[in-house]
Amino acid sequence: MAESPKRKRLRPVVPYAGQVDASGGPDSVSRQDRPRSRPVVLLLVFVALAVMGWFLIQNLTASSKLQDCVMAGRKNCAPIDTSTLGK
Repeated sequence: MAESPKRKRLRPVVPYAGQVDASGGPDSVSRQDRPRSRPVVLLLVFVALAVMGWFLIQNLTASSKLQDCVMAGRKNCAPIDTSTLGK
């Protein structure tokens, strides 16, 4: 006997609670009534990654400049806070 190909099981489409019009069918949920939280969350994640990337680049740039100064043999590369030394 030949085996039949496996069928994919599809989940039934269920409208969001409280957003069904008079017809009550799953197609009755309009695009405008769907929740908009997913794009907002994705935008916040993108902004957070961009801000963290900017701070990372700033720190790496400052560290690179300090290392270049030290490798050049200079002795006054990083400022020293002398106000706390006398206390």
